[in-house]
Amino acid sequence: MVGIVVLAHGTAAEGLVETTELIVGAQTDFIGVPFDVNTDVADYRDLVVSAASKVDGGQGILFLVDLQGGTPGNVALFLSAGSRAKVVTGVNIPMLITVVLSRAGLSLEELASMAHDAGIEGIQNLKLEMEE
Repeated sequence: MVGIVVLAHGTAAEGLVETTELIVGAQTDFIGVPFDVNTDVADYRDLVVSAASKVDGGQGILFLVDLQGGTPGNVALFLSAGSRAKVVTGVNIPMLITVVLSRAGLSLEELASMAHDAGIEGIQNLKLEMEE
């Protein structure tokens, strides 16, 4: 099974993992790594490497990050070079629910594509119109 590491600024990564597990139940090989502005980038990279090793079951690592160009995303992108890892930006709850419930039997490439699509589909512009 592909391991999933959620990376985001502040405590968002842990909150996203906690919220996902609240909805779908506890998951294996699924972890969030927070980034604090006071954390040295080299130390953060070490935390991400440690988290990735904890969830790596041999099928690859899917890094789901908050935004492109930020420290969490840049660290994930750097670590993905030359490894069995993919990075998808714009992590959200619909994306996480989809990938944790669908990852069994999927390749890393299939799961990354599914994460991308689910993240986009989870964003809707809604308004409830009430009749008077």
